[in-house]
Amino acid sequence: MGVEHRNYESQTYPLIIQGLIDIGYPVDCYLMEVSFEDSPNESRIVDQFNSKTFEEINWEEVERVMPFYTSQFKFMKKNSIKIFPIDKNIDAEDDLVWLNKRDVFMSKSIKELKESGTCKKTFYPVGASHILSSTRKQRVNLSQK
Repeated sequence: MGVEHRNYESQTYPLIIQGLIDIGYPVDCYLMEVSFEDSPNESRIVDQFNSKTFEEINWEEVERVMPFYTSQFKFMKKNSIKIFPIDKNIDAEDDLVWLNKRDVFMSKSIKELKESGTCKKTFYPVGASHILSSTRKQRVNLSQK
């Protein structure tokens, strides 16, 4: 699904996932095109999310540290949907190399989750530039992986 980032995600993604569930597509994983590796508090919250019950999660802390994600995370937890940030902060000499390296990393992350059996039915909203074909020389995107 190609999207523009931070464009009503917190409201629309739960609605889309609920629609998928309603038509018999039991989403069990929400893959996030984001990396929290440089944010220790966010990283800790996300790392603990899948192993804690709804009641065990400190929602006040989530709201304080990650206000943009709180409503999404509550929906995911109430519906037993695991979350996995699968992007990586990558330094690169130009935008093309940066985007290609991220696409390779995300493709490998998706493959690992699928092959491990961790995720059977996923929802992965990703930026449109990761899936649209490009006329730029040497551009590889997720749809080609």
